[in-house]
Amino acid sequence: SISSEQKQIESSELLANFQLKWLEEFEKIQQSITQIRQFSSPELIQMLLAAIAALQMEEIRTPLLTGTKFANYSIGYQLPNQSRQVGIVWTEDQNMSTFFYVMDACRKAIEQNLCQNLQLIRAEKVGKPNLLGHKLYAQIFTGSTHRHITPNLISVHYLATYYSLVKDAREGDLVVGSETLGFKDLQALIQESKVLHNCPLLQDLEVVSRQDQGVSDQASSN
Repeated sequence: SISSEQKQIESSELLANFQLKWLEEFEKIQQSITQIRQFSSPELIQMLLAAIAALQMEEIRTPLLTGTKFANYSIGYQLPNQSRQVGIVWTEDQNMSTFFYVMDACRKAIEQNLCQNLQLIRAEKVGKPNLLGHKLYAQIFTGSTHRHITPNLISVHYLATYYSLVKDAREGDLVVGSETLGFKDLQALIQESKVLHNCPLLQDLEVVSRQDQGVSDQASSN
């Protein structure tokens, strides 16, 4: 039988190989994605959802905004050991009338108490102060528990890297070292390596803690 020492060696080799694989994929993504708006809002939220699920958030709800055509811009979840429901809406639409409708959907979600804490993720502008969308935005996100988080490109690189590995794992194409890994293996490695802990957006959302950064910081520091 394999000794426990042998098992430990194998699992630390796998972890090291995984970190290499992560860096390779991360560098590819960095080269191909130069703007956040290369993705649609539903794509961005899907990538975020995959990361949040890997980090074992609780009570994940998709979508959060039900009964609106912006449902697929939104998710909800609970942070471990907390009872409040956090809502996330990610919209990068540049069209200001779309922005108004998204804000209106946010307002309704808060009124219906679908979440106690709403986080808007948006790198694009929020419109001029005289626009209705901006007025609603200011009402919701000024001086309240609801927050507007501006994502940076590196955060999207983290999310897209993980999402790309997820796709490979689901299709049976994820090879790390000499092993083909499934989706569950990938999730376990993500938790163990803590590579996603270096993602600024996940830190801002408090899904990961800043102190707990993963080992492979090369990606974010150079």
